[in-house]
Amino acid sequence: MYRFIINSLFFLLLGCAALGQGARQYSFTHFSTADGLAANMVTSIVQDEDGYIWLSTINGLQRYDGNSFLSIRSQANNPWSLPSDNIPVLYADRKKTLWLSDNHNRIGTFDPHTLRFKAVEVDYHRRQTSFLQKYFFETPEGDLMLQELFVGLYRFDPKANKFVKADAMIPAPKGWLRNGISWDSTQKRYWMACDSGIASYDPVRKVLSYRGNNRGNDPAIARLSGLTNISWAQSDSRGNLMLIGWEPGMGTPTLHVYERKTGRYEKNYTALLLSIGYNEMSGIFEQSNGRTWIFGRPFLAEWKGNKADLSFSVVANEYRNEQSIKFDYLYRMYEDKEKNVWLCTNNGLYHFSPEGQVFNSHNLIRHGDKAAHEAPANAFLETSSGIFYVGCWGQGIYSYDRNFNPVPLPKAFYPRYREMSIWDMHQHSRTGHIWIAQQGGYMFVYDPATGKHWEWQPEIFGKRTIRQVVEDRDGNLWFGAQSGAIVKWDYQPGNPDPAKGYSLITKKNTIAKMVLDREGFLWAASQSYGLLKIDMGSGQIIRTFTDKGPSSERLFTDNPTDILQYDDTTLVVVSSAINLLNTRTNKITHFSTADGLPSNNATSVTKDRNNILWVGMVDGLCRVNLKKKVVNHFDRRDGITYDNFSSASAHQISDGRLLFTTDHNFLVFDPAALVESTPPPKPVITSFRVGNKPLLVDSLNREKKLVLKYNNNSLSFEFSALSFHKQKRPHYFYKLENMDKDWIHADEMHPAVYNYLPPGKYVFKVKTENADGLTSEETSSFLIVVRPPIWNTWWFYGALVLAGIGILVWLDRERMNRLRAIQRMRSGIAGNLHHDINTTLSNISILSEMAKMKADKDIVRSKEYIQQISEKSHNMMIAMDDMLWSIHPENDTMEKTLLRLNEFIDSLQSRYEARINLVVENKVRSLKLDMDTRHNCFLLLKATLRAVVEDAGGRNTTLHIEHTRSSLLLKIRDYTATAPGGHSFAKRMAEMNERASSINAELDVQTDSKGISVIVLVPL
Repeated sequence: MYRFIINSLFFLLLGCAALGQGARQYSFTHFSTADGLAANMVTSIVQDEDGYIWLSTINGLQRYDGNSFLSIRSQANNPWSLPSDNIPVLYADRKKTLWLSDNHNRIGTFDPHTLRFKAVEVDYHRRQTSFLQKYFFETPEGDLMLQELFVGLYRFDPKANKFVKADAMIPAPKGWLRNGISWDSTQKRYWMACDSGIASYDPVRKVLSYRGNNRGNDPAIARLSGLTNISWAQSDSRGNLMLIGWEPGMGTPTLHVYERKTGRYEKNYTALLLSIGYNEMSGIFEQSNGRTWIFGRPFLAEWKGNKADLSFSVVANEYRNEQSIKFDYLYRMYEDKEKNVWLCTNNGLYHFSPEGQVFNSHNLIRHGDKAAHEAPANAFLETSSGIFYVGCWGQGIYSYDRNFNPVPLPKAFYPRYREMSIWDMHQHSRTGHIWIAQQGGYMFVYDPATGKHWEWQPEIFGKRTIRQVVEDRDGNLWFGAQSGAIVKWDYQPGNPDPAKGYSLITKKNTIAKMVLDREGFLWAASQSYGLLKIDMGSGQIIRTFTDKGPSSERLFTDNPTDILQYDDTTLVVVSSAINLLNTRTNKITHFSTADGLPSNNATSVTKDRNNILWVGMVDGLCRVNLKKKVVNHFDRRDGITYDNFSSASAHQISDGRLLFTTDHNFLVFDPAALVESTPPPKPVITSFRVGNKPLLVDSLNREKKLVLKYNNNSLSFEFSALSFHKQKRPHYFYKLENMDKDWIHADEMHPAVYNYLPPGKYVFKVKTENADGLTSEETSSFLIVVRPPIWNTWWFYGALVLAGIGILVWLDRERMNRLRAIQRMRSGIAGNLHHDINTTLSNISILSEMAKMKADKDIVRSKEYIQQISEKSHNMMIAMDDMLWSIHPENDTMEKTLLRLNEFIDSLQSRYEARINLVVENKVRSLKLDMDTRHNCFLLLKATLRAVVEDAGGRNTTLHIEHTRSSLLLKIRDYTATAPGGHSFAKRMAEMNERASSINAELDVQTDSKGISVIVLVPL
């Protein structure tokens, strides 16, 4: 316990020392269950050939595409599903095949496109009753190996699709148990970490070397022969051998390093213990650039190599902000294609870029101080001697060399250097004097050449803060004050007294910034008074720009905070947004959130050597490419520890680096590190949703086509360039052809949403663009087909046209049939009429001749002939009347036919004093019969009634007219009629049969002593 307390105290001291020396702070991105992780315990991670990140957790496998996590879980009764959800081992071989092992020792491959698992048999040395730790590795020849700790080694046989025993491929000393095997690319041999020490095997010479049997004469074996209980052995890219071991009697591991070039050996147990207390090392990780890390429980340390003081730097494992790390155990480290490093911990997944982290935040520290601290930095000055000064409000002045290591301040700054409230600093070009403007109207002037200094309170400032100092071409200094005063100090070469020669030029309101342009005008940013343009010769304000006046000459707001001369004719004025002022035309254009700024709260601005604007904001830092109109936003997620740039102080250092001050520290970075000369990667579509229902991305990406119904076409897309470099995030632009006219810039989460698509074909396209305006060489495209409803398809319209043509043909055919039927009917009527008239007239002609012949000789006979002529003429008139009545359009209904029938019945009753009852069913009255059927039915009824009344002598006749399903039923019954006979009745029957046959009716006549019955069934 005593030793642990002492170690902890050492840890605190060393930790403070590390902070005091300005140890680099990394910016981490953290993923947990709140971000979509299946579990916070992440055990392994790989990147597939497409660029997706795959990670295993205790709750299944997950894929990360830069936007979201896709979870894959085991499924019962599915032979292709994961064997279980707990997958401690995940490995991607050189062919980018994903291998995994679950917590039940089951091995297999996983297809990242089809999401299918395929089991692979292992010829284990012994029966697997519990989980045994294992890992995959590959030989230089390309064999895939599986190492089972303390048990054995296996090689994958692709023909047999199984892992077979392969201990003889990399033999271990007899009786030694292997913990791990690694390949040494510099010495072309395998290193084995064993319970009894370390061993090496040369596969070409087939030489095994170890303690007591150093056949390869390896100096590392000789130097480290006394070590035992080695859990890991690894050679770095420089040939140095690094071991993790547990010394007898020690409760924590020891890191051993053997430097092959010098033969130097270091045992860093003590240093590591003093730094982090109790620990368990999980492994050693070397990046592709040679940077080496040691990690485990509960630490992450960066190996420093040959330094004499500390051989590594511990990354603070405590929660400070959202960009810090906090875990109990780090299981694995992994480097992706972009050199980003991923950390698998028991507290989720972490991601950072050791090489790509451009921004360096510096806390304030003076030479000799033990610890750095925070203070509101207001001013920065790069002196002609290469010393950097940083001035703070209420905290004095700090001095640094070009690497921002603290250096001693000149004695002239004592004793007030810790108490100054500094607002601006300037080194006079003619005298070399350093002018420091302070709170309360104080001025401090220092001569670096002589060490002389002056400090006084010029009366002209009225004890108000001096905020700005600028120098004109003649060496005169111009000051802007909190009171709004603009004061000029006249430089006199003969007697440059800093205490004399002040004159008040104008007074408005607080002066936040002043700039001298290339044409000799002074521009001042005055609070609430806008931008002032001052003629330095006369001292007159010749132009004022505010947020009022003509729209083309308005500032975004009338509170400008910073000014920058961008080129010969353009001033960049920051007033919440960016104002671009043409100094020749006085026209102003705005660059705001409408143009890509994340918010309208800009405070400061400078530019780099490529004329790219860098804008400090209250919520981050923006890189603005005015020519390309591309904006990149950086904040704490990118390594900026304090991203509120509320003080308007931004500077370009002579070596091209940029410096921004904040209320807590200052930020330094090289903008050239963010220049991208190569096009960004091609984006891929990572998520499809139809009606908020996700679809399988991989199968759709293979098909490159999506077919939707007309009533289910609400779409959303997510896409990613599968680039995880935080500070070089590409911009995304998408377009749906036949819907969008121009490319649409996606926001940070990259969603593209279409709530409704009319039926048709569309091509969805997405491309990337980097901060320098270069677009991806390829765009991702996807065909979307929205099927129209049945009634809105070409074949439906074609069917309608065909149906319309068919209907027209049918109507025309029916019209022609009706015309033909009418023609036949007319022909029939004409024929019948012609036959009846011809017959009747012939009879009348014969009878009239006979009557003439008998007129003189047989008057009685002649009268009979005349009577017959009269009857035939009468009957002919009735027949013609019936015919003409039937063909008249006004009589084309059953009602009119029944009325006509009633007239005939009335005449028949009155002529023969008979009683005829007509009973008509109501449905009959609404029937619509064609003219021929109606006419023949009428004549058939007339003939039948005359047969019954005239020929059979019926005096009590009943006529029923009914409508059955498809027929018209006519029933005539008379019980008073006698059995008819003779020529007249036979003639009536012939007429009845003829009428019935013409309309395909069935006629049944029954006569007996009880009367007569007639039934006619007319088909309709």
